[in-house]
Amino acid sequence: RAEVASGSERGKTLQAIMQKGELVPLDTVLDMILDAMVAKAETSKGYLIDGYPREVKQGEEFEKKIGAPSLLLYVDASGDTMVKRLMKRGETSGRADDNEETIKKRLDLYYKATE
Repeated sequence: RAEVASGSERGKTLQAIMQKGELVPLDTVLDMILDAMVAKAETSKGYLIDGYPREVKQGEEFEKKIGAPSLLLYVDASGDTMVKRLMKRGETSGRADDNEETIKKRLDLYYKATE
C-alpha cells in the first residue's frame, strides 16, 4: 500500500492490478517485502507480514529469497465473515479494492490457490 501511495511507477502498476482484484506477481511481492525489511533492519526486532504467503509456492520462494520465518500464524474465517469484515473496513479505508466484487474475486483466487 505504501508503494501505491508513493506514486512510483511500480505503485501505479500495483494499483491497477489491485483494482481488478488480481494478485500482485510473486517476484514483485518478494522484492517489496525484502526492500521493506532491509529499510527497517537496524531498528527492527522482527517483522509481521500480514496476508502472506497465500499459497505454498509463495512460502517456498520467500524462504529461498529472504529466509525461513521463526513463527507463522494462520487465522481461519468463513468467506461470508471475511466479506463482511472487509466491506466494513472499506467504509473508512479509502482502498480501491474494498468493494464486494473485488473481495469475492480475491477470495476465489485464494481458495483456488490453496486447494
